[in-house]
Amino acid sequence: MIKFAEVMDIIEHIYQKNRRVFLFQSGENKSQSYIDFVCKCVSNIKQKFNDVTIILCLGNLSYNQYRQLRVPAVVNRMSSISGFRQMGG
Repeated sequence: MIKFAEVMDIIEHIYQKNRRVFLFQSGENKSQSYIDFVCKCVSNIKQKFNDVTIILCLGNLSYNQYRQLRVPAVVNRMSSISGFRQMGG
């Protein structure tokens, strides 16, 4: 798996090229440590660059994992993810 510092370096580089929308995409990885890692990355990105939009495409997760990702400090809009809509989010 990519390291946290590498993610931040990539985002910094892309941000400097005036990109403001970032997509995190992965296959089916329901590991809680992976979800924690994504939350850490997204939270830090949003703190450093508050004018960006982050889109998560992470496959089917548990209800609690979707809830964790929906924390306002991490992701502002999760309702566009169909899996979450089906779960009542």
